[in-house]
Amino acid sequence: GYYLSTRKVGAAHSPLVCFPGQGWIISSKDRTALKIKGNEIHLLSMIVTRGQEKELVAYWFQSYDQTDPDTLSQKISLLWQKLLHEKENNAFVRVSISVGEKSLSEARDTVFEFIRSFYPVFLNYVKDNKP
Repeated sequence: GYYLSTRKVGAAHSPLVCFPGQGWIISSKDRTALKIKGNEIHLLSMIVTRGQEKELVAYWFQSYDQTDPDTLSQKISLLWQKLLHEKENNAFVRVSISVGEKSLSEARDTVFEFIRSFYPVFLNYVKDNKP
């Protein structure tokens, strides 16, 4: 979700809550920082299973030009951005892939490569409200 104001900051909630609520089992989770063209994305990736399904899920909360892997950090970052830069743009970003026959390493590489190509365009939109 993408939001232009802090009024919707609570709209996005942690997948650590909603995935188990939908019957998924979180088998592992890992905080990661990806460096992309001078920016650093702080995200959380997790492996989830439900029956025979297995997915790699990576997500973060965007507060203007800052990223956070959890909702509390996002709220603090968003307050800071609002006070310093008068910016309220915020988003929840989730990228997932079915692991299927792939190795976890291949799935992780695929997700992280997508994020590396997607993030500069996304950040430009968040900062300027245009593609």
